[in-house]
Amino acid sequence: MHLSRTRSSSVVSALVPGFVAILLAACSGDPGVSIPDGTHSAPPAATGTAAAAPGAPAGGGGSSTTGPVAGSVTLTVTVEGTGQVVSQPAGIACPGQCSAHFMPGTSVTLVSTPAEGWKLDAWNGACSGAGSCAITLAADTAVTSKLSLLDARWDPSVGAADCTAAWGVAGDKLSPCDTVKDDYVVVHKSTRNVALCKSGKLVKNMRSGLGSTPTGTKLQLGDGKTPEGVFFVPRLIPDSTYYKALLISYPAVADAARGLASGLITNGQKQQIESAYQACVEPPQDTQLGGGIELQGNGGDHDWTAGNIALDDASVDMIWANIGVGDSVVVVP
Repeated sequence: MHLSRTRSSSVVSALVPGFVAILLAACSGDPGVSIPDGTHSAPPAATGTAAAAPGAPAGGGGSSTTGPVAGSVTLTVTVEGTGQVVSQPAGIACPGQCSAHFMPGTSVTLVSTPAEGWKLDAWNGACSGAGSCAITLAADTAVTSKLSLLDARWDPSVGAADCTAAWGVAGDKLSPCDTVKDDYVVVHKSTRNVALCKSGKLVKNMRSGLGSTPTGTKLQLGDGKTPEGVFFVPRLIPDSTYYKALLISYPAVADAARGLASGLITNGQKQQIESAYQACVEPPQDTQLGGGIELQGNGGDHDWTAGNIALDDASVDMIWANIGVGDSVVVVP
């Protein structure tokens, strides 16, 4: 803003005090298949304090208050594990621990939402059981949502990074037999996580079960291990003994070289495996290197296969809907 100059200094003198007052007022606001091998062989808890969501106080309740006001009561919620609790009416929305102030008589419903891989065990304090928590506040109240891991073996937090690492640049790290580089799977053995991925991004994490010897890559028939490396799907098995299955292209070329060097296979068998990979078809499944390694159904809540990657049937259905012949399956330790 600027003042135009006048001819009379007395006029200016009269205007200045009022103009200054206007400026001060304006600036005073706050800034605002069924093949011999591979078939069935018989994060720290978040902490911290979240601020309560604002709401107008009302006699008899109905919303949280912006702070402790005369007559209000405090609801404190603690989340043990990884997840979130939110309230209706609004006010509570936190991992860790948070609190909000309500007027006495307010009915509050708390809903616990565990993070992926976690489950609600029970409420403690003013609520119990494993459903929603509904309370009518009469005094300061404390509630705890106790969460636990669905499976101590399973860590789905690796899924997004696994998808990115396996993708590389424009899918250059996927199988050469994967001619349409979009959908693929990453199996992270040590965390029992299977990630369904698309173009470097995570679509869905799934819990898996492995074989009797889950650590280490597969070396030979009957060792109970799951192979590691970059593979492709040479065949779908809709009538698998284990719901549905996708065959994995093990043994690979590197396995053939190792097998020949260790005397497990002949040079002829090595050449057959190499030829299969060049043609992007199913490699021989009946050598001493083992075979019949699949992504299959019938449950992934424990390690029970002879080297296959087992998932619950719903997870297999999801993979089946997105992964086809030629798509990549990346298996990492």
